[in-house]
Amino acid sequence: MEDVIILAMRTAKAASMAYLYAKGRDGVLIDAGLGCHELWEEAGRRGIRIHAVLLTHSHYDHICGLPELLSRTEGLPVYVHYSERNFLRHPDLNLSTLFQVREGYDVPATPYFDGEELCFDQVGFRVIHTPGHSLGSSCFYDGERVFSGDTLFRGTIGRTDHFFGDTVQEIASIRQRLLTLPGETLLLPGHGEHTTVEMEAAHNGYLRER
Repeated sequence: MEDVIILAMRTAKAASMAYLYAKGRDGVLIDAGLGCHELWEEAGRRGIRIHAVLLTHSHYDHICGLPELLSRTEGLPVYVHYSERNFLRHPDLNLSTLFQVREGYDVPATPYFDGEELCFDQVGFRVIHTPGHSLGSSCFYDGERVFSGDTLFRGTIGRTDHFFGDTVQEIASIRQRLLTLPGETLLLPGHGEHTTVEMEAAHNGYLRER
């Protein structure tokens, strides 16, 4: 089994995180904030083939790097949850209006579904749909670590004061879909520092029973 390589970068809009995940010569990018093309370039320097971009959700700070990235690649597929397959094109739905811009991206999106196994040669994830921060918010789980997007952060949760946001639903998603993973599971969020499932179950104030 090849060792996993994970490179993280804090992108230029709202300090969202983008990740390069690779096993051997196969890799994917997770989320696509401004500047994420630098991870694609680093993959090239390391001889890693990027098979796809996996979006945890379609909010502007996680997709605004797509034009620059896709201009440097040829036919790189972009995956997003089925419920948000058309959101990339619409400024109100991708929340670019909250960033004082109105941008939509005419990017063909390949839909994924809850429970689906996304496999790219040596790289594989199970999709865990965790609605609440957005309609299609999803996490990618490889059996040891989970990329949680804006669903769950270290010590807090994703905001819900926008289209399709629902705090009650988000907390339920976290409790039922993420806190049931093994406690030692590494949690790599869409903003901020990494944590573990065990740490958030014990210390995240939003997740305590009320």
